[in-house]
Amino acid sequence: MATTPTPTPSTAIEHKKVHIKLVPNVGMTNRCFVFDVVDRELESGGSVLKLGRYSDRTVVSDRLSFKSKVVSRYHAEIWLSDQDGKIYIRDSGSSSGTFVNHIRLAAANTESATPHQVVDGDLIQLGVDYKGGLEPMYRAVRMRLEVDRREWQEPASNTYNLAAFQQLKNQINTAAASTSAEEVQECCICLYCIAPFQALFIAPCSHIYHYRCLRPLLTQNYPGFSCPLCRTYSNLEASVAVEENEVLQMLGLSNLPTATTTNTTSEEDEDDLEEAPHNHNREKTILDEDTLEV
Repeated sequence: MATTPTPTPSTAIEHKKVHIKLVPNVGMTNRCFVFDVVDRELESGGSVLKLGRYSDRTVVSDRLSFKSKVVSRYHAEIWLSDQDGKIYIRDSGSSSGTFVNHIRLAAANTESATPHQVVDGDLIQLGVDYKGGLEPMYRAVRMRLEVDRREWQEPASNTYNLAAFQQLKNQINTAAASTSAEEVQECCICLYCIAPFQALFIAPCSHIYHYRCLRPLLTQNYPGFSCPLCRTYSNLEASVAVEENEVLQMLGLSNLPTATTTNTTSEEDEDDLEEAPHNHNREKTILDEDTLEV
C-alpha cells in the first residue's frame, strides 16, 4: 500500500506566498521591548525565518535578531508549510521559552515536539521578563502576528483617516461654520469633548485624544505606541518628511491648476532627474538595533 499522500494538495500551494508583520505588542500596564516592525514575505518551501538574540558576528537575511538577554541565540523558527500552506512556529531549544497566546511550546532547552500553527492576530512571546523588566535588555519580546492585512485593511483605513482629518479640521477651525452636536468628538479616556485651544494628540490611525490624558501611555514604551481604541501600533519616531504634492495627492487635490506647471519639463531636465540619486528610505526588515536603549 502506498503511503505517499496525493500530490494534488501540495501542487496547489507549491508557490503560495503570504505577507506577514511582526508588530510589538505594547501593553497598557507593562513595559514592552520595542523594536522596528518586521515586514516579510513567506513562501511555501522557502527559507525558514529564525528568531534569536542579536550578535555582531551573526548577520543573516533570514534571521531576526533582538537585543534582549532573555532571548536565546537560536530561540524559535517561523515558516510557511509547503504541505498545507499554513504558518508554523517551533521552539529551537530556548532556555526561557517560546509562548503562543500565553501557552509555552516546550520545556527549557528542549525543541518543540511538533510545530505549532499560528494565524493572524496570534500573540508570540520570546522569553520572560527578568528583574521585573525594568531595563529593555531584560524584557521579553512580545509581538503580534499580522497575516496579509495590507490587502484588505489599507483602502478602508485610508478612507477613514482622511474623513477623520477633515472632520477635525472643520471642528477646530474657529472661522468655519458651527458644527452640530453629533460632530463634536470626545476623548475616550476622560470622555470630555475635543475642543479648540486644547493640546491634542492625533495618532497615525486618526484617533484623537487629549494630550494630558494620553501622555502616560506615550512615555511608557516610547517610541512604541499602541492606540487604546484600535490597537494599531505606531512608531512615534517615524519620519514626517512629506512633500506638498504628496499631501495634495492624499487629499485628492492633485489636479489643481497650480500643480500643472510642474508637468512642463524638457528632455534635458528629465535626463537630469534620471541621473539624480533617489533618496528613498530603504524599508527595514531586520531590526535596527541602534535605536534600542541598552
